[in-house]
Amino acid sequence: MALDGGVGIANGISKRPSQINGSVAVEKAARRADEATEEDDEGKPWVARKWITSLAVCLAALPLLAIMVSRRDGPLPLPSGWRPATTTRTYDRTESNQSRHLGDLIIPGFDEQSCISRYQSTPYRKNLTRSPSAHLVKRLREQEALQRRCGPGTEAYRRAAERLDSRRNGTRTTTDDDTCKYVVLVPYRGLGNRILAMASAFLYAMLTDRVLLVDRGASIPDLFCEPFPETSWLLPPDFPLRDLESLTGEVPESYRNLVEDSRAVSVSDLPYVFVDLDHACTYHDKLFYCDDHREFLHRAPWLVMRTDGYFVPALFLNPAYQEELDRLFPRKDAVFYLLGRYLFHPTNRVWGLITRFYDSYLKNSDERLGIQVRVFDGDTPFKHVLDQILACTSKEHLIPEVVAQEPVWPASASSGWSTFGYVGHGLGGLTPWIMFKPENLTTPNPPCRRAASMEPCLHGPPFYDCKARHGADTGKLVPHVRHCEDMSWGLKLVHPEY
Repeated sequence: MALDGGVGIANGISKRPSQINGSVAVEKAARRADEATEEDDEGKPWVARKWITSLAVCLAALPLLAIMVSRRDGPLPLPSGWRPATTTRTYDRTESNQSRHLGDLIIPGFDEQSCISRYQSTPYRKNLTRSPSAHLVKRLREQEALQRRCGPGTEAYRRAAERLDSRRNGTRTTTDDDTCKYVVLVPYRGLGNRILAMASAFLYAMLTDRVLLVDRGASIPDLFCEPFPETSWLLPPDFPLRDLESLTGEVPESYRNLVEDSRAVSVSDLPYVFVDLDHACTYHDKLFYCDDHREFLHRAPWLVMRTDGYFVPALFLNPAYQEELDRLFPRKDAVFYLLGRYLFHPTNRVWGLITRFYDSYLKNSDERLGIQVRVFDGDTPFKHVLDQILACTSKEHLIPEVVAQEPVWPASASSGWSTFGYVGHGLGGLTPWIMFKPENLTTPNPPCRRAASMEPCLHGPPFYDCKARHGADTGKLVPHVRHCEDMSWGLKLVHPEY
């Protein structure tokens, strides 16, 4: 199921800093802004139930506020150009395999009853807005084979875990075997952050021929089906390393220490390498984005990666990956969309919430418009927020005209900043209108702007030219990586023809 249009707004964000010269100053400004806006649900006993409810809303591509135009004898023209919603959600078994398998993103052979949404979600959603390339399909099948050969429960994994444990304890009694290498992802913060982190780490794993294992945390198994056939992407409970979420860039095994101190121990002598990609990580941590894995990190059988965001745009800046990424994604504005359609399938429990909500509120609508209203710092929406919603939807002709005269718009402002919003429009294949942050309790002018692509924004980008080996404005290095509309220093992928 997909929306016909999407609008996002963020309210109560601290004022965006002015343009600052120099990468260090920009990085500090970005860090302060992000620290003020990120949500952290850790340690709350109700967080799993909250995430399940949030995922149901997000994957159904529903907003926190939904405006629905009910069916009528003479329906209004659809400004988005999409077909009206069908009046039934009955799964059609005559549906083409190409449609059911999302353009071969998904292979047949899964137990359908164990994950109903995997094959039965297509009637709810718009057809693929971007089709996967033949090379992406080929590499997905190769990654699935790697996950089966080296994943949990295999002899290869058992030997690799034993070697990790022996190195960690300083015994190193077993012989090194480089057949299987791993990236262990520790996603954290809110649900949107975790989804973006998993998509990013999966792409990195494909680029570097590593098995992806995800720290299950409190809720990942309850929310998502296993994406790979005949294996699991969940980190086994008996993994030798404990308390992964407490790791920081200060540990001796961190990538930061390896590049910052030339006297540091070599990669070959470490049990693992820890990569800290928090939105507020340091300059030396971000040099990871420039690392040519074939020359340096290739020697590390285990990478442990902790991140809370979407770092895919930074991978597109690395010359070592550019040729492969061009073959995988000829359309640069559909990376998260395709990876998300492949990876994230709601479990049966979550899918039940989604379908019941759809049947109750959305099935008989001609057109669906999602509006996300995000409130920060304990503030509540005021009249100027409603005025901004009406101004945006009226100006962009997203809903029927409901005002007698053109609204008056005061001075302009900016910022969206919502990982939940990024995930919602990304999975739906929608290029949203972004509502700018109100300032001084006034409606901005203009009230909203159409985004350049449906790709999420990287909030903590690098400020370093991998090829020239010096600081740079990374939003100007390649035509398909630009600064975000809602965060002037952030990076996002766009199609170069835009």
